[in-house]
Amino acid sequence: MGRTISDIPKSWIQAPKGKNWLIDPSVKLVPFISKMRAKEIYLSKDLNIRLTLFKTKILENWDTVECKGFSEENWKRTSNLIEKVLKNLWSIDIKIFIPLILPHYDSSFDIHWEDEEFHLTVNIPTDLNQLVDLYGKKNGSPEDELEVLIHYDLVEAVLISWLKKIL
Repeated sequence: MGRTISDIPKSWIQAPKGKNWLIDPSVKLVPFISKMRAKEIYLSKDLNIRLTLFKTKILENWDTVECKGFSEENWKRTSNLIEKVLKNLWSIDIKIFIPLILPHYDSSFDIHWEDEEFHLTVNIPTDLNQLVDLYGKKNGSPEDELEVLIHYDLVEAVLISWLKKIL
């Protein structure tokens, strides 16, 4: 006949002597977590400063004769999208720089990333009913090209997914 549970030695389930299993394992993570939080705070402050500078420069140079009025609502959508995308990528340690924000005469904004690795432009229209235009390509990798017109609510997920893939 086969072995029963009572035949199995109990030593295989006993904790090794000298090991204190009552220590909270998160205690060892405290320095690591606080270092990560400090980095996130630094990046967030830098991002807020840069977004404020972009907004100031755009407002100072906005041509009210030739262009539609500056849309505060569209600025908030644009800057919120940038914040969400960057904070998501930074939280998983993907290093990506803060993009340029370029205004258009129709009060839309282009979010523009470009470096040696990739090019990405996202046009955020003023009208919420209009689709957001995304165009991106990874240099030397035509299979990673992105060209999409989608609703604003889906832009964040598409950007994060594409940037994770190429970076």
